[in-house]
Amino acid sequence: MERNIVKTMLTQIDAEVMNNITTINSLQANNTLLAKAAHELGEYLNRTSEMVVPMKHTSEESAPRTDFEAQLARAFHSSPKKRTLSAAGRRSISLAQKARWAKTRKEQKVAAKKKSTKRYSAKHPHWTQLPENAARVRKHLRKMRAAHLAK
Repeated sequence: MERNIVKTMLTQIDAEVMNNITTINSLQANNTLLAKAAHELGEYLNRTSEMVVPMKHTSEESAPRTDFEAQLARAFHSSPKKRTLSAAGRRSISLAQKARWAKTRKEQKVAAKKKSTKRYSAKHPHWTQLPENAARVRKHLRKMRAAHLAK
């Protein structure tokens, strides 16, 4: 009985090993296909860059290289040139910004003054200034005078 168990275990292990071997073979085949595709893509990019790069560069100083890796490095790893600003330039920018801030503050002050000086207008009068409330206002004033005289 133990022999049968061992035999079945060995056959299962053999089956798993064979599956693994076929998987490895298919992975190797895929790897080979991927390597071939990458090689073909590199060649295609080299041919394409040889056609495109001469169009971009017109001066002799920046003559294009035919090496694909060098072109990629130059295209993706180059940083833009740093530009410095003179002290006079910084000063003129600073003064212009300060003038803009002063203008904005002045406009805000004028707007605040206009808003606070005129509380009621002819268009929007206080309730006591409305003609329909004249009787109510007179009654209110009489009450106030009476209360004041009662003291």
